[in-house]
Amino acid sequence: NYSQKFFSYQNSADAVETLYEFCSSAKHKDNVEEVFYSLHNMAISKLGFSFTSIGFINSQANCINLKLLDRIGNAYSSRARLSETQNPIVRAFIDKIPQNITNTDFLNVSYLNKSHAVVFPMIFQGECVGILMAGYNDLNQQNMDILSILSDYLTLYVFYQQLAEKVTLHRDVDALTSLKN
Repeated sequence: NYSQKFFSYQNSADAVETLYEFCSSAKHKDNVEEVFYSLHNMAISKLGFSFTSIGFINSQANCINLKLLDRIGNAYSSRARLSETQNPIVRAFIDKIPQNITNTDFLNVSYLNKSHAVVFPMIFQGECVGILMAGYNDLNQQNMDILSILSDYLTLYVFYQQLAEKVTLHRDVDALTSLKN
């Protein structure tokens, strides 16, 4: 038991260094995908996760579209239908509670089946704007906590990107008359 705690401690990332490095990298990014790639690289190289995934709601298709990147950079797409209430991604999104997953068969990525993962709902002002998922081999609580903080950063970035898009969309419309300027 003592050796397990010591080994876990030795594999923990330095929180301040990791967060500083991520923020330094992310501040120069222009869009959500680039910030996600920075988070992915940090999760893989510093925190020891085996894959990451980001998902956003597609209200027309009534699903969450997922983009998954593995350790070597392969990209996969998947989706979780909102009607699949037993799917841990859907549960995290609807319940707004992180989910610990012991089997990732639902991703339909054969070599990741039976992997462990954690799903963080990306919540801002009570609204879930997406999910962040990361696969792991060994649970390390400190690295999980760091990933949770990185997820919060990504959540803020996503929310403000969406807000900027709305402002850009409506900047040529008169607020009083709703007519184009």
